[in-house]
Amino acid sequence: MAVEAGDTTITEILLEFKANIKILAADRMTLLHLAVNRGHHDVANLLIEQKLDVNAKTTKKATALMLSARVNGPDGLQLCQVSMC
Repeated sequence: MAVEAGDTTITEILLEFKANIKILAADRMTLLHLAVNRGHHDVANLLIEQKLDVNAKTTKKATALMLSARVNGPDGLQLCQVSMC
Protein backbone atom coordinates (compact mmCIF):
# COMPACT_ATOMS: atom_id res chain seq x y z
CA MET A 1 0.00 0.00 0.00
CA ALA A 2 1.42 3.37 -1.06
CA VAL A 3 0.42 5.14 2.17
CA GLU A 4 2.09 2.62 4.47
CA ALA A 5 5.21 2.61 2.29
CA GLY A 6 5.38 6.41 2.35
CA ASP A 7 5.32 6.62 -1.44
CA THR A 8 4.19 10.17 -2.15
CA THR A 9 4.35 9.76 -5.93
CA ILE A 10 2.01 6.76 -6.01
CA THR A 11 -0.24 8.37 -3.39
CA GLU A 12 -0.51 11.50 -5.54
CA ILE A 13 -1.38 9.40 -8.61
CA LEU A 14 -4.03 7.48 -6.68
CA LEU A 15 -5.52 10.73 -5.39
CA GLU A 16 -5.52 12.17 -8.90
CA PHE A 17 -7.52 9.17 -10.07
CA LYS A 18 -9.97 9.60 -7.19
CA ALA A 19 -9.00 6.52 -5.18
CA ASN A 20 -11.22 5.88 -2.17
CA ILE A 21 -9.32 7.40 0.76
CA LYS A 22 -12.12 6.90 3.27
CA ILE A 23 -11.58 3.18 3.72
CA LEU A 24 -11.09 1.91 7.26
CA ALA A 25 -9.04 -0.96 8.65
CA ALA A 26 -10.67 -3.43 11.03
CA ASP A 27 -9.66 -1.30 14.02
CA ARG A 28 -11.13 1.79 12.29
CA MET A 29 -7.71 3.17 11.38
CA THR A 30 -7.88 5.56 8.44
CA LEU A 31 -5.18 6.02 5.84
CA LEU A 32 -4.11 9.07 7.83
CA HIS A 33 -3.59 6.91 10.93
CA LEU A 34 -1.53 4.47 8.85
CA ALA A 35 0.63 7.25 7.40
CA VAL A 36 1.47 8.88 10.73
CA ASN A 37 1.99 5.48 12.36
CA ARG A 38 4.90 4.97 9.94
CA GLY A 39 6.15 8.57 10.22
CA HIS A 40 5.15 9.43 6.64
CA HIS A 41 4.15 13.03 7.22
CA ASP A 42 4.43 14.01 3.54
CA VAL A 43 1.81 11.40 2.72
CA ALA A 44 -0.25 12.51 5.73
CA ASN A 45 -0.21 16.06 4.40
CA LEU A 46 -1.50 14.86 1.02
CA LEU A 47 -4.38 13.08 2.74
CA ILE A 48 -5.19 16.11 4.89
CA GLU A 49 -5.25 18.30 1.76
CA GLN A 50 -7.94 15.92 0.44
CA LYS A 51 -10.04 16.69 3.54
CA LEU A 52 -9.63 13.29 5.18
CA ASP A 53 -11.18 13.46 8.65
CA VAL A 54 -8.35 14.41 11.00
CA ASN A 55 -10.58 13.78 14.02
CA ALA A 56 -11.46 10.19 13.11
CA LYS A 57 -10.84 7.78 16.00
CA THR A 58 -9.76 4.17 16.04
CA THR A 59 -11.56 1.57 18.13
CA LYS A 60 -9.12 2.55 20.90
CA LYS A 61 -10.25 6.20 20.57
CA ALA A 62 -6.94 7.41 19.08
CA THR A 63 -6.87 10.23 16.54
CA ALA A 64 -4.07 10.51 13.99
CA LEU A 65 -2.53 13.34 16.03
CA MET A 66 -2.51 11.20 19.18
CA LEU A 67 -0.99 8.28 17.29
CA SER A 68 1.65 10.49 15.69
CA ALA A 69 2.69 11.88 19.07
CA ARG A 70 2.94 8.40 20.56
CA VAL A 71 4.84 6.85 17.68
CA ASN A 72 7.02 9.77 16.56
CA GLY A 73 7.45 11.74 19.78
CA PRO A 74 7.51 15.56 19.85
CA ASP A 75 8.54 15.79 16.19
CA GLY A 76 5.51 13.78 15.11
CA LEU A 77 3.24 15.90 17.24
CA GLN A 78 4.63 19.13 15.82
CA LEU A 79 4.55 18.02 12.18
CA CYS A 80 1.08 16.59 12.42
CA GLN A 81 -0.31 19.51 14.42
CA VAL A 82 0.87 22.05 11.86
CA SER A 83 -0.72 20.01 9.09
CA MET A 84 -4.05 19.75 10.86
CA CYS A 85 -4.51 23.46 11.60
